[in-house]
Amino acid sequence: MLGIRPEHLRLQPPPGDAGRQWSISGTVELVEPLGSLMDLHVRVAGDHCLVCRVPVGLIDADNRATLYVDLGKVHWFGEE
Repeated sequence: MLGIRPEHLRLQPPPGDAGRQWSISGTVELVEPLGSLMDLHVRVAGDHCLVCRVPVGLIDADNRATLYVDLGKVHWFGEE
């Protein structure tokens, strides 16, 4: 299982080594305002949804979005 915090997903590629970046595309289903930030609920693969925290006004619902993450910010959970 893969864990990514909403604040670690971006709408632009993070700076740094391109080999340490991962991206996934989907459709913004919900925009949840949080003051100067907003959470985007992005449907990425059938029943899977990711939440991305970004500054207000960058994108609206029903738009396609590509989310980027630095793989150094990813948490891996395995069977233990």
